Amino acid sequence: MPKDYHESFHLAAEVGAIPVELAEAIAPSAGLRNRLVHQYEEIDLGKVADSGPRALTDYRAYISAVTAWLERVDP
Repeated sequence: MPKDYHESFHLAAEVGAIPVELAEAIAPSAGLRNRLVHQYEEIDLGKVADSGPRALTDYRAYISAVTAWLERVDP
């Protein structure tokens, strides 16, 4: 079990559900999620907006990788 969202991406890579490079690229999004949801600090909306295109690309890749992995392990 992952101890947090950040670690969940790395554990997904360890079991082969996603590539390590994708885990490294997407894991930092957990920090942004925490700041947005829990309002830990002042949010720079420009940075949030700038991260949108990359998040779309990374999360699409994440969904595709996990879907392919699930199809392999549970056909």
